[in-house]
Amino acid sequence: MSNQTVAGFRLSNQQDRIWSQQVSENAPLWAECELVVDGPLDTAKLQYAIRAVVGRHEIIRTAFHRQTGVKVPFQVIQDAIDFTWTSADLSGFDPKSQRDRLRKVVNQQRLAFTFEKGQGFT
Repeated sequence: MSNQTVAGFRLSNQQDRIWSQQVSENAPLWAECELVVDGPLDTAKLQYAIRAVVGRHEIIRTAFHRQTGVKVPFQVIQDAIDFTWTSADLSGFDPKSQRDRLRKVVNQQRLAFTFEKGQGFT
């Protein structure tokens, strides 16, 4: 049996509220936005920019940790979050088909997010 020490902080009022909602409704909470890029996209630069933002803002790297036997978790700021990048070229589709295909991908990724794992980037 290993004793692992984890440094964490109490949940803020807002974090406690969304944690309670997620547990009571048994459904992940999600915030998202869409951005339409017209023209070529340098995905390497975009990935670099996203990693820079994630590295700069602790709240994006925050996960909820729950000790055995304790109902309310505490927040743990992760040093880094590694995420995978999925891309698809939808340029050959009409705008409605693009939206439908994009919505399908987003919905599949939404199911992968959990506060305890702190993973929203897939």
